[in-house]
Amino acid sequence: MGLARAILHPLSLLLGGTEQVSQRRWEQPIPVTSTNEVGTVTHERAQFEAVLSGIGEGICVTDTVGRVLMWNRAAEQITRVPAPVMVGAVIPGPLCLVDGDGAVKDFARTVMKRAIDSGEAVSTAATKLMRLDGSVLSIGMTSAPIRDHAGAVQACVSVFRDVTRERDIDRMKTEFVSAVSHELRTPLTSIRAYAETLQDLVGDEATVQEFLKVIEEEAVRLTRLINDVLNLSRIESGRVRFKEESIALAPLVARAIQTAEPKAAMSNVRLATDVVPDLPPFRGDADGIQQVLTNLVDNGVKYNRPGGRVEVRAWLNGGVRVEVRDTGIGMSLDAVRRLGERFFRVDSSETRRAGGTGLGISLVKEILQAHGAVLEVESAEGRGSAFRFVLPVGGGA
Repeated sequence: MGLARAILHPLSLLLGGTEQVSQRRWEQPIPVTSTNEVGTVTHERAQFEAVLSGIGEGICVTDTVGRVLMWNRAAEQITRVPAPVMVGAVIPGPLCLVDGDGAVKDFARTVMKRAIDSGEAVSTAATKLMRLDGSVLSIGMTSAPIRDHAGAVQACVSVFRDVTRERDIDRMKTEFVSAVSHELRTPLTSIRAYAETLQDLVGDEATVQEFLKVIEEEAVRLTRLINDVLNLSRIESGRVRFKEESIALAPLVARAIQTAEPKAAMSNVRLATDVVPDLPPFRGDADGIQQVLTNLVDNGVKYNRPGGRVEVRAWLNGGVRVEVRDTGIGMSLDAVRRLGERFFRVDSSETRRAGGTGLGISLVKEILQAHGAVLEVESAEGRGSAFRFVLPVGGGA
């Protein structure tokens, strides 16, 4: 907060004074807080410049049309473009920026402009900067509007840094996870196959059959964990491209219920669906949403009690709205807040008995985010949980 005040206070004075001069309002003095105006301004400017020079992140201040008012030393070092070149230029100016798949050729496409238009801070880690020497950096940036005393947006301050090394580490981590996952899959497949074969060979020896069943179940659990880790890593790295097709939801719900039926029957949990007739198709990826539904229904069964119920509902309300509700053990408010963290599981005797990897909801959230949807969770301990999301309506099926 102290740093923000140190930056924003001189900026607001500078912007206010500049506006008065531009409008020829000579009769209204620029406010000062000392009788020694020159000394105060000089001191504040020296303080301000010292703060900016010592900051490791690049700082850029623009007016509402994108004209650069300030460009600190770190910004010079990151971009290798000096302040005299940038100050007065309209973003992107001499910078070669790429946001997503396209080059940023005008201020209207920048994060700064989005922050000014929305009136709120906007962040991105998807911007790339190409320097004059040909080197390419990944830039993480947060832009926020600067307001005057009346609340009107007067300018925008952006803080950015080089995140190339972090992105490289993430890429190496993803490649490592992928390699390890593939290496583990082969022996696990063999273990499951030999366990199944031995079950046929040993006959009715109860103890041996029990041991082999444990081996097979644990191999299945490890395979599921590896698949979840691999899928989550692929989605986060952007290697999974979700399709945008017109998909009917009802068959996906039916398949998720069918997949959960054996486990539900063993746990004495009832499964039900309530999908409105003539529900329009949604726009998205069938395999991705299938995994979302399968994971949510499976969780509803897994964390339920004998005699419990899991119901999948779908109706039209601002999109194709989906709800998976169970009468299971439920969660505390703190657990709901942490839901979606990797490997997080509610710590109770019932959840420990049920097992699970703690990755299912993380995967669900990532898939829904790729569809522009948000997972809403409502839960109470001992009373069950409800998971909801809204998918965009597609064209004709």
